[in-house]
Amino acid sequence: MNTGLGDAYNLGWKLALVTQGRATQQLLDTYEAERLPVAADVLKTTSTNTNLLLGHSVLTRLFRDFVFVPLMGLPAVQRKAQAKASQLNVGYRGGPLVSRPGLLLRLASFLRGGPRAGDRAPNAPCLLQTAGEPMPVI
Repeated sequence: MNTGLGDAYNLGWKLALVTQGRATQQLLDTYEAERLPVAADVLKTTSTNTNLLLGHSVLTRLFRDFVFVPLMGLPAVQRKAQAKASQLNVGYRGGPLVSRPGLLLRLASFLRGGPRAGDRAPNAPCLLQTAGEPMPVI
């Protein structure tokens, strides 16, 4: 579901700009370059996990039962798996819409911290509509 939502959002804003005449049709060519690697990663991860969990061989079942399952009990591994499954870490730093600054600009950006071109936008604070009170972002 997350992949489909990401695909729809990525294509939607591009189609909107093109149909409004605010971008050329070349913008649509960036969709596949950005989203195909995400889809390939989802398929690879899903296939790997399915094969591991089904355990078609003795060796796979041993790995699953004595390595994979115990590792999944670790909070750090659970956080990593959750981040991977949620796809909130998907970014397009290497995508066709991101310019390639020189080494000094990349180093300055790295040292400054924060999001860079192609990164997912950070969560923004929200306000409760009725009270105007800050609402925690989950």
